[in-house]
Amino acid sequence: MKKIRFVLSVWVCKILIYLGKLMGKKGSATPGAIAYKICPDVLRILSVKISKGIIAVCGTNGKTTTNNIIDKILTDKGFKVVCNNIGANMLSGVITAFIEKCDLKGNINYDYATLEMDEAFAVKIFEHLTPTVMVITNLFRDQLDRYGEVELTANYLKGALNLKKEVKLIVNGDDPVLFNIAKEHGNYLTFGVGQKSVSSYKDGEMKLCPRCSKKLSYEYYHYSHLGNFSCDNCGFNHPDLDFYAKDIDLSDGISFAVNDDTKIALNYKGFYNVYNVLAALSVIKTLGIDFENINEVLSDYKPQVARMEAFNLKKKVILNLAKNPAGFNQALQTVMSDKAKKDIILAINDCESDGRDISWIWDVDFDFLKNQNVGSIGLCGMRKDELNVRLKYSEVNALYNTYDNIKEAILDKLETDSDVLYVLVNYTVIFESQKILKELEGKNNG
Repeated sequence: MKKIRFVLSVWVCKILIYLGKLMGKKGSATPGAIAYKICPDVLRILSVKISKGIIAVCGTNGKTTTNNIIDKILTDKGFKVVCNNIGANMLSGVITAFIEKCDLKGNINYDYATLEMDEAFAVKIFEHLTPTVMVITNLFRDQLDRYGEVELTANYLKGALNLKKEVKLIVNGDDPVLFNIAKEHGNYLTFGVGQKSVSSYKDGEMKLCPRCSKKLSYEYYHYSHLGNFSCDNCGFNHPDLDFYAKDIDLSDGISFAVNDDTKIALNYKGFYNVYNVLAALSVIKTLGIDFENINEVLSDYKPQVARMEAFNLKKKVILNLAKNPAGFNQALQTVMSDKAKKDIILAINDCESDGRDISWIWDVDFDFLKNQNVGSIGLCGMRKDELNVRLKYSEVNALYNTYDNIKEAILDKLETDSDVLYVLVNYTVIFESQKILKELEGKNNG
């Protein structure tokens, strides 16, 4: 009976995946959720068949990019990989990713699985599989009504790791909260930026020691609370990094050296992508896989939806996700590093998957927008009025106005004399924006 339920769950899930693709649906959670109801053991049965290892990827920002870079490297090295690469990162999305790769009998002959996991669901997922390696990119404030403060998210991750003591943990050693989790876990490696960076920016979210709750001291910040920290009270301080980036150059894409030997040069935007690439490379190295030809492997990597995604219309348009203070500040800093004359659209919704509480916009440094290269700013989304108030308080001098919808904003900004349009959106605006931009790009190139 158990075997029948398992095979039935696979069949039903595959049918739903197929129907979803026919209807053009992006999500992949529902098929896995129904498969789980039919056979609660479906993920456990499939995951033990992965022959070489399972990688769990968590973190507030950058986990989708990091996960997909790991997938790209492993695939290009000739390995067969299961990956939830469109970001369906709860239990149901992970189940869908596995079933999509297995045959109708539930056989799955794959080497690795690399799986992005929602921090709050990591415990639930770990109940059904055992990762070989877990990498955590960072912990920032995000979706306050769901996660609360950083400490709550940290507790979710600690709960998952307590279930699987044998997991090799790789953390961002520039993040004091993550390094504290690593020290408690014991079996860990660290990555980070090994020197003061060209992008050094202090907007600290968490300045208290995660061990004794006294104020942390910083020799320097990279951004938010990431940097070279130490506690004068209890002695908790920044680790000697196992994997570090140095000689960082952001003038033309990103370039840096890893541990004084491997040179990385990529056409990616944003200092935060140094961390994402380094996190992925740390995993690859830990798995015992060499870095040979790594620049060639990553040169044709296409970022996931709304990760500095480019469209060629009347002018270049860049779509990027910005969903919390740390991510928004890094996005704005990256946009302002482009010296071209630019227009900017900011779109914020407050649907359940965005988080209802948008008070975080008051922690975003909109002073970045006080720049002579900013032509105009368009505000839209369900919370456009709050954005309007927020920009007034920042005394942004650029012309800004509100729009009823994202399409109206895009069409209007395409008619200005700027060289580039940046569209910064939170989660539920992503796919609508991408669909509009792809349709316009098709007409422009048709």
